[in-house]
Amino acid sequence: MENKHSPIQSPPPPPAAPPPLHCSFYCCYLIRSLDTQHTNRTYVGSTPNPLRRLRQHNGDISQGAKKTRSYRPWELVMLVHGFPNPPCALAFENAWQHPLVSRHLKRAQQYTAPNSSIGMRSPQHAYLLLSKMRAVHDVLSTKPFSRWPLHLHFATPVWQYLFMAEGAAVVGKPLPHHMLSTVGDIDSFYSAMVPKQPSPTCPLSLVSQTPVCYQCKRDICRQAINTFVTCSVCAIAFHLTCLAHVFLGSSIALVPVDGQCPKCDSHLRWGDLIQAMTLRLEWQKKNQEQ
Repeated sequence: MENKHSPIQSPPPPPAAPPPLHCSFYCCYLIRSLDTQHTNRTYVGSTPNPLRRLRQHNGDISQGAKKTRSYRPWELVMLVHGFPNPPCALAFENAWQHPLVSRHLKRAQQYTAPNSSIGMRSPQHAYLLLSKMRAVHDVLSTKPFSRWPLHLHFATPVWQYLFMAEGAAVVGKPLPHHMLSTVGDIDSFYSAMVPKQPSPTCPLSLVSQTPVCYQCKRDICRQAINTFVTCSVCAIAFHLTCLAHVFLGSSIALVPVDGQCPKCDSHLRWGDLIQAMTLRLEWQKKNQEQ
């Protein structure tokens, strides 16, 4: 009798690691086609490396999006970064890509009205340059995005002016005051944001061995990293809840957006403080694993 053996099956591959809850740089970007027949065509995406992603869209390296192949070459127009984590950046990207159906904006009726000045009366209009400028201004002015410590960077002053003029005039809402806007060469900007070599400095090096909360004068447990934040200017430490109460004042909001350091009066964005705290947590975790 012939022995029948079942074929040896290789073990299944390990599941993909989930995206990190925090990374040093992750952005949403807007690119514009340089094809003379489609100079008004745009594309919105997200990436930790916008320069590499642009090369992919232009076909210099593999894995560019299929939607961009017919409109090469492309140029970067603007970046938006400072998201709490990559999943938040993806939610922002989706709202920017699909303003007509975004559950965050809920303005499809306004966008598609016959007398609308937004310029998105059809899905095709939503891909035009001015439409994307107006849409991102609308997204940035809408909760929850309007409470995040976001930073806008434009490749040229023309794009920055176009964004400010079109967004404020057409959308009718100002950009949140705590959001930063800069302009300049994107290659230099990205290189400055992401150094070639990571800093060997311990994120806890600026925190004293026995820190005391400046607000309540009580001791802070240096190892309980998720219970305190530090001013990025004077390095004074605060309990998370103490500084939150200072920033919120009489507001009924649950989470602050920004405020002044009680010690040095520097302007601080809450999201930046939380991101710095997250970096300290990651540093602590890596050192415990070693």
